[in-house]
Amino acid sequence: MTIDIEYPFTGRWIARNSPANRVPSHGTELFGSAYSIDFVPVDADGRTARFTARSLLRPEPPEAFPGFGRPLTSPVDGTVIAAHDGDRDHPAYRGFPSLGYALSQRRRLAAGWPGLAGNHVLIAVRGAYLALCHLRRGSVEVRAGERVRVGERVGRCGNSGNSTEPHLHLQAIDRADPVRARPVPIALRGGLPRNGEIIDVDAREPRRGADDTRARIAPAASTVAAPGTRFTGHRTRQAVHGTPHPARGSRDAAPGTRLAVHGRECVAH
Repeated sequence: MTIDIEYPFTGRWIARNSPANRVPSHGTELFGSAYSIDFVPVDADGRTARFTARSLLRPEPPEAFPGFGRPLTSPVDGTVIAAHDGDRDHPAYRGFPSLGYALSQRRRLAAGWPGLAGNHVLIAVRGAYLALCHLRRGSVEVRAGERVRVGERVGRCGNSGNSTEPHLHLQAIDRADPVRARPVPIALRGGLPRNGEIIDVDAREPRRGADDTRARIAPAASTVAAPGTRFTGHRTRQAVHGTPHPARGSRDAAPGTRLAVHGRECVAH
């Protein structure tokens, strides 16, 4: 079973940790995350935020990222099963600070699903459960038991939980308890963007569900991450640019494949 959903946002977002590149997409099947995908908001130049000397040497406030606080909407018609709000949005970690963040991963794992997901919304749809994670504190607009429709506001992009910069973590599972859940593949409008691809969803056009193909895919920015940079709290290699690819379940890159941008391998997101 594959759950075909709408994009839960408008504007420009870059795909990271996509199951179109490998499964499990985040290097683990813990908490049913094998087919999960991350989306990082970017500006018109394809950047999440300007990289400065501060970025290299010190943590940055999440407010420094243009995408922090961007609206997030329900990608499905369904029922809210859980809505968690109140976790703080911690600093963003790029450059050398990301190395220290990586060393503290064991502590976040010990906190379980709540510590990793941060502020989140869990929606029941067609026999599966869809989670939108790392939402901004105080932004969650729905409660358990409420019905939501595609395009209805549920919260805002934040930096809570296991996140090194503001982004959205999206995944589907087969039961409401992430600890015991198995992963469910997802497709967005019938396909999946690959790592490094920018999705541009026009807010002026009405959404029509999974068959709508008006989200445009653009190449990622040509900047290369600084050595040691870890994006959004997950290890992965940034992939080559391309066009949207159909969802293929457990499709993965061939063994030994090294994915890179501009001939250089990027550590983390």
